Amino acid sequence: QNTFPHSTGIASSASGFGALGLCLASFEQVLAGKAAYPAQEREDKHFFERAGHLARLGSGSACRSMKGPMMLWGEGHWNNQNIGNQHFATEIPTSNAHWASQVRDAILVADSSPKSVSSSIGHSLMNDHPYADLRFTQARKNLQQIFDGVLKNNWVQAGAIIEAEALSLHALMMSSSESFVLLKPNTLKMIEAIRKYRLETGVPIYFTLDAGPNVHLLYLEENAAAVKDWIKSSLLEFCENGHWIDDKVGPGPVPFEDYLAKEL
Repeated sequence: QNTFPHSTGIASSASGFGALGLCLASFEQVLAGKAAYPAQEREDKHFFERAGHLARLGSGSACRSMKGPMMLWGEGHWNNQNIGNQHFATEIPTSNAHWASQVRDAILVADSSPKSVSSSIGHSLMNDHPYADLRFTQARKNLQQIFDGVLKNNWVQAGAIIEAEALSLHALMMSSSESFVLLKPNTLKMIEAIRKYRLETGVPIYFTLDAGPNVHLLYLEENAAAVKDWIKSSLLEFCENGHWIDDKVGPGPVPFEDYLAKEL
């Protein structure tokens, strides 16, 4: 089940293809005479690798959208070891980072209309982009800084990199040969307000952006009450019809029949 608004630049394709990948892997389990959703840890690893590979065929980022709290799609160096691959996402150990499972995400909807450029077209802009090589180097460096923030339990370091990554993404789109500006006036107003709140209160909140105008406000559970009050008093005026989604790091996918049984 995927509940994100479609084509508005808040990773709806990733969550949707992640759900489909899990469904297809479950079908394979059933056809092989096994449980649709395996309970054994050894089987889980194969199941999620298979589901991630299937989701990856639909959307690259989908393979890291079905488990957590932190997943790596691609290759990296974790604690002096090479990890990850291009075919499915790898779970990142977060035992050192108490903040990893406490991150909340307030999705502030500046504009819910379909974005003007698809993700596929957006990715293709990098093929001949004059800053492409520098961007790839920057991304690899930032990934290692995120890992360092996990190993050192440093949310402030990780949050700052996450925020910088969002701006790099949009800077590349705006400086491509056929440029696109996906940010809206209210996007910029929310970014300014978030930075001002962080500076004035010292509360470590950060923003990130997908390929669209809507803002993901990231903060920790310990600051939830104050941040939610501030969102309602200061940011809803910049949200389309006051619309925002109160999200957080989840426990992972739930087989739908179990979810349905709980709801009933």
